[in-house]
Amino acid sequence: MKKILFSLFIAVPIFVSLPFPVRSAIVDRVVAIVNDEPITLSELEDKARPVLQKYVGNDGTEEKKKEILAQILPQVIDEYLVQAEVTRRGIVVGDDEIDAAIDRICADNGFTRDEFFKRLVSEGMTIEKYREGLREQIQRAQLINAEVRAKIVVTDEQVDAYIQKAQTASVPSSEAVYVVEHIGVVFPDPTNPASRKEARKKAEAALDALHSGRSFAEVATQYSDFPSASEGGLLGSFTAKEMAPSLREIVTGLSPGEYSGVIETPNGYQIFRLKEVKNAGGGASGVDAVRREEIRQELYRRSLNARFDEWLNGLRSRSSIRILF
Repeated sequence: MKKILFSLFIAVPIFVSLPFPVRSAIVDRVVAIVNDEPITLSELEDKARPVLQKYVGNDGTEEKKKEILAQILPQVIDEYLVQAEVTRRGIVVGDDEIDAAIDRICADNGFTRDEFFKRLVSEGMTIEKYREGLREQIQRAQLINAEVRAKIVVTDEQVDAYIQKAQTASVPSSEAVYVVEHIGVVFPDPTNPASRKEARKKAEAALDALHSGRSFAEVATQYSDFPSASEGGLLGSFTAKEMAPSLREIVTGLSPGEYSGVIETPNGYQIFRLKEVKNAGGGASGVDAVRREEIRQELYRRSLNARFDEWLNGLRSRSSIRILF
């Protein structure tokens, strides 16, 4: 399996306009209607242009092109739904927040701003387009966090119960703690075989992106339907005993930096990556305020992942979506 060498603080799924042959025979048309807002074929092609360029190129067949567009359309529909919620709630991200996010990206990867911007330009992206894409990503992350977080409360009693469970289990200080990342693609309609097939194709596209050498964080941000996408796909830290048997079998079979193939789970298709293995150290007794807060955040993250699918399905069910592609 391929080892990932580095990851960005936050990678934005910005679709860059690259040269692609336009055939005069194709007439623009509506491919979907989301709450009375049309999505046109030309817009869908523009969103999918980097993927088309990579997997179809200038000599690709129309059939292959149509297959890729069909895979990307559900993602574009979800973007419409989320962006509409951003507008409805009046979420605004200022330039200072954009600058701060770029500074974190540069710091995490050892770039100066000039080096980072030169890299963007070398990859065919303008600084203005990157900033706008980053703004939309932060807006969506804020919306998802607000909508889902409103339903999650991690109490002191839950933290105490977690600590008590660890103490009762007498976890030895040498027990390994696995830091796990994931990319998850949910089934828009689990009962629909076509829906499951589309989700599988999207997950495989994410795996192909990893094989091509892209960072796990970047691919998670672009492809994952889970809220952990805004954190580079971080799922959490677990001892072997804390993981479900199916997850434990996958994770313990990986070396740090390695990722799995596409795995079907009750929540959708997922790809798991073992980021690192560290020592639990000291057991759970004598837990200080810092460690209690770490536990609280860990419990919150787990609840966040569980609630996200519920929120996204609720958003879809409250919306009018017609696919005409």
